[in-house]
Amino acid sequence: MGEVFDLISRIEKHQNDIENISKSMEDETPLVGGEDPLNILLVVDGQKNSEIAVDCALNMAIQTHGQIILLVLNEDELNLLDETWKNEILMKVRGYGIEISTTSGYGDYVESILRISEEKGAGMVVLGLDGDGLLRKAFFGSTSERIIEESKIPVLVPR
Repeated sequence: MGEVFDLISRIEKHQNDIENISKSMEDETPLVGGEDPLNILLVVDGQKNSEIAVDCALNMAIQTHGQIILLVLNEDELNLLDETWKNEILMKVRGYGIEISTTSGYGDYVESILRISEEKGAGMVVLGLDGDGLLRKAFFGSTSERIIEESKIPVLVPR
């Protein structure tokens, strides 16, 4: 029973973070981290919800004068994000004057996302995944919950 209350507490914390982000985007007050730029780790699979996630990450980066770190997850040395689509993301973000870099992750997706978010000093993770995408298996059920639960920073999953 204690685990349920602990999970509810964590969910409420992340909901408060998202509400603060939404409010700050409306009134242009600084986001998480005060006046420091926000480093946003963007994880996408190239499907429909990826576009929404890119736009959310881009808007947050604009509001906070932050930067975006595009994480390309790989499965058995296979790049899961189409190179053309990756370049479209890079051009779109740079077109707004926002700095963007790319990095790759291999192996367990949850561990890769959590490790890279810490290594890169990310202040937020934005997951843009679609139910029909190639990463579907990795983000069903407990995997996305693990990212939210184990992350030390806010995680946003726009739909």
